[in-house]
Amino acid sequence: DNGGYLFWIAVAVLSLRYRAPIQGWLDRRFFREQLDREQVLVELLDEVGKLESISELSRLVTNRLDSALHPRTIYVWYRDPAELEAAASADPLLTPTDLPTEGRWLDWLEARGGGVALPVLSDGAFTREETRWFAEREVSLIVPIAESGGRVVGALLVGERRSEEPYGANDRRLLLAVAKQAAVVRENLRLRARVSEEHRMRHDVLARLEARVPGVLKECPSCGTCFDGEAEQCPADRRPLVLSLPVARTVDARYRLERLIGKGGMGAVYEARDLRLQRAVAVKILLGRAFGQPAALRRFRREAHAAARLNHPCVVGIYDFGTLEGQGAYLVMERVSGTTLRAELDRVGVLAPAVVTAWFDPLLDGLAAAHAHGIVHRDLKPENVIGRTDGPRGLAVKILDFGLAKFAGAEPPASGTVTVEGSVLGTLGYMSPEQLRGGPVDHRTDVFAVGVMLVEALTGSRPFEGQSYAERATRHGAPSLPDSPLRAPAVDALLRRCLAADPRDRYESAGALRGDLVTTLPSGMGRSSRADG
Repeated sequence: DNGGYLFWIAVAVLSLRYRAPIQGWLDRRFFREQLDREQVLVELLDEVGKLESISELSRLVTNRLDSALHPRTIYVWYRDPAELEAAASADPLLTPTDLPTEGRWLDWLEARGGGVALPVLSDGAFTREETRWFAEREVSLIVPIAESGGRVVGALLVGERRSEEPYGANDRRLLLAVAKQAAVVRENLRLRARVSEEHRMRHDVLARLEARVPGVLKECPSCGTCFDGEAEQCPADRRPLVLSLPVARTVDARYRLERLIGKGGMGAVYEARDLRLQRAVAVKILLGRAFGQPAALRRFRREAHAAARLNHPCVVGIYDFGTLEGQGAYLVMERVSGTTLRAELDRVGVLAPAVVTAWFDPLLDGLAAAHAHGIVHRDLKPENVIGRTDGPRGLAVKILDFGLAKFAGAEPPASGTVTVEGSVLGTLGYMSPEQLRGGPVDHRTDVFAVGVMLVEALTGSRPFEGQSYAERATRHGAPSLPDSPLRAPAVDALLRRCLAADPRDRYESAGALRGDLVTTLPSGMGRSSRADG
């Protein structure tokens, strides 16, 4: 009987039916400003990945802030003159070229540590001239753009709103978030530009080299297969070939490089074909920067002679060597197949005592032979030891990479040191304290490296992990060996003697260490295992 009830029922039905559109209208009517702010950040995150330049970043930032906050003026300023961009503004005015790029206001911004946006006219942070400059251009807020290290590299310069409504806390947080995002994008763009420039320079240099060196080496970046200069694409995986090292594919008109085996900071190792003897070899290409001066190249030639005379079944054979253009060199070695000790450790983690003996007994045998010839390896590590199952004779082990070993001469290494003081070569984690300091080293440096490898093989981790370069170089006293259920006093003593900080406290030779290892490791480990059980 009451029509009012019917009216309200109809209103309720319509409200439920059109609830979503009504809710959207209310949001737009009463929360438009907040939605606009959120939309600014969402659009920035969506679009910054597509930017190609600082200029595009400036325009994107000013456009989004203009639509969200409606300021009278917006400028995006960069401290580096090379980055000074003409950013679109609401006036529209270009970013002024007379903006004070040095002065009290920048020091003030950096002292704040990239904090929240602050008024320009604040606690004497600006000189009178700077205050006048910002006032004339109607800039009322400065939001610092700071890189990861805290240095202010730019700023958002924002004027008052057209509505004359003051900026609130949410507005300042929005501006600071935009500035942080701009800093990240700027740093990414700079890194991208630097990589592109380095790639362009490298390509230009190698392109000139290709015209000058017939048959310049090209590689497939996927499979490492080598090609002559006229090839453009790998037929196996259809990848474009790249110019790698500044050498011809056929080295010294004799060794044809077939496939990349590995690459490091000093050069690369390739599987190659000896065209004269028709056999597979490994060729190590050493770049000129690895030597630094002609005297170093002469030393390498002398040391390669010595290593070539070393004929031992546990040491990779060296067949030939020669020099390359640009003070580089190459070393031709026996091609050895098998599994490196590093790969074995990665596969199983910890080796059983008998397996450790099977690896390290021949390793120390070959090392003792090298030391007897006055050769110190200086870069012993699991990557430079390779083994393969050799039928009924068990595991055949060879030491790799004697190419940069040091030669003491005709006398045994105990008669003196064998390196020039001040040079630091090797792999951090396996280098002795004297080696880290750049001091003279001898055969006991190799003993130290073997000790590190033994700890890693028996426990799964290296000693001295987590210490800095300087801490390792100055370390004295006994090492902190990782815990292991297989530890035994006799084995502990052997390892500590290998890893003594003072070379005089280490094993006097690889042969002496080998003798103790063979007798101590299996028996010591066996007693420990039974005792633990």
